[in-house]
Amino acid sequence: TVYAAERGGDVMAFDAHTGATRWSVNIDLVLTGGPGTNGKIVVLGTENGEISALDASTGSIIWETRVSSEVLAPPRLAEGVIIIRSVDGKLTALDAETGDVRWNYDRSVPVLSLRGTSAPTIEDGLVVAGFDSGRLVAVDLNDGQTVWERRVAVPRGRSELERLVDIDAEPLVLDETVYVATFQGRVAALDLYSGDVVWRRDMSS
Repeated sequence: TVYAAERGGDVMAFDAHTGATRWSVNIDLVLTGGPGTNGKIVVLGTENGEISALDASTGSIIWETRVSSEVLAPPRLAEGVIIIRSVDGKLTALDAETGDVRWNYDRSVPVLSLRGTSAPTIEDGLVVAGFDSGRLVAVDLNDGQTVWERRVAVPRGRSELERLVDIDAEPLVLDETVYVATFQGRVAALDLYSGDVVWRRDMSS
């Protein structure tokens, strides 16, 4: 099944082989992030921080909750946990069945940043997320405790515009290595479990 959503609140499910519509609903919210799914529920975020979980087979709303600010990145789901990245620098972990908050992780946001946020990546019990400060962080999926944190790019320049080093692309994990790119900064490869830098190259993305 292919799930799609549009800003006006329409959410649809299509047969991946034929394109036939399986269901279509309007949840009457301004959607800005998602959809994310684990095959059982479909999760979406809005410009006001509302989070809606829909039944993946019918489109009916299971639960709704709210996080601290606008959600631009698709939610990520694994092991009964939903990870929401909001524009105020927070990661929020929600229970997939109830929508209850399990933990929060908070990073400060620079005075100036690009409009966009990096979707987190979940791999082997770790949540890997990039932030507007050019930092990459791995936290434990179950409790949100920091496993490691690395600065991928260092802000340089005299103006706030020159100092932008946002990580807005989703980190890629392949063979226990995390690949990450920053704006006006670096592309780097890091060890998934230790955060040690394998290599890095000056390159903007």
